[in-house]
Amino acid sequence: MAEEATKQVSDSESTPQLTRSMSSTASHTDLRNRLYAGGSNAGKNSRANLVNRSRPNNMGSTMSNKRGEHMDSLSTVLSQEMDRYNQILVVMSSSLEELQRAIRGEVLMSDELDNMYVGFTNNTVPDNWGLVAYPSLKPLASWVENLIGRVNFMQIWLENGQPKVFELPYFYFPQGFTTGCLQNHARKYQLPIDELQFKYKVRMEEGLADVSEENMPADGVLVGGLFLDGARWDRELQCLQESHKGQLYDNMPVIHFVPHIDLSKKAIWEYDNSDGAVYPCPTYKTSTRSGALSTTGMSTNYIAPIDLPTPAGKPPSFWICQGIAMLCALND
Repeated sequence: MAEEATKQVSDSESTPQLTRSMSSTASHTDLRNRLYAGGSNAGKNSRANLVNRSRPNNMGSTMSNKRGEHMDSLSTVLSQEMDRYNQILVVMSSSLEELQRAIRGEVLMSDELDNMYVGFTNNTVPDNWGLVAYPSLKPLASWVENLIGRVNFMQIWLENGQPKVFELPYFYFPQGFTTGCLQNHARKYQLPIDELQFKYKVRMEEGLADVSEENMPADGVLVGGLFLDGARWDRELQCLQESHKGQLYDNMPVIHFVPHIDLSKKAIWEYDNSDGAVYPCPTYKTSTRSGALSTTGMSTNYIAPIDLPTPAGKPPSFWICQGIAMLCALND
């Protein structure tokens, strides 16, 4: 099955073969500062060159599967994610080349290219990139840095096999990843996938560096990279608490997504909490907390509710009135 999973990714026709060259990428601050420099044609071309050098290269198509044999569904997810990111990188590469040619006077400066350069000047993501990219409210410099992180994550997964912790914000389509996890569990135990749901357990580890091989769960996946908006996570009591003064967001620890069968809503809400109170915290890609239904029937922004234990005296209704949610990405 491991060989079959490897073949799934290797056969992806739309995944170009490229090599990694992330080590020479401009830093976030350097990119932001230099985007504002210069007003002549030479300065304009320098900006385009800077963004072109900062963008990551496309990902290759040879997958290593080192963590178990039930990876076929997640291999498909990885292949689809690479295709989506490679599409972004192809658009970035071609448009940047055209912009550089237009600045040199070799081709006509179209409205799209002009708007693209204005975006560089204002540190905003160009519209033609945003059309093929994932939802994001970040400025251009942060957006490029975030894209580099996403491509790096996928490339490491591609080369080294399944990671110990999956960074949910790095997925273009997170719902596809969660569905793939359920499919793997259903195939492993010969269960009907339509009867599977996730239960959630917030772990003590803060990130990948804290997770040891001995503490890896037998079932489910470990997910990280989420932010709690409007509240904080109490590491000692292992429950939601109100934010400290002046604190807008809190980094969430690693969360264990555990597939279970035949869970009623009552059983989910009573999970691992003596008070029987669990807040189904809505999770979004961006802080706008709004989206539209895509062709898949899923929201372009909303991901899923993740159940978090609440302290005594503060039932789920309290957190609903507070508007508490989890985000995959902040605005800076």
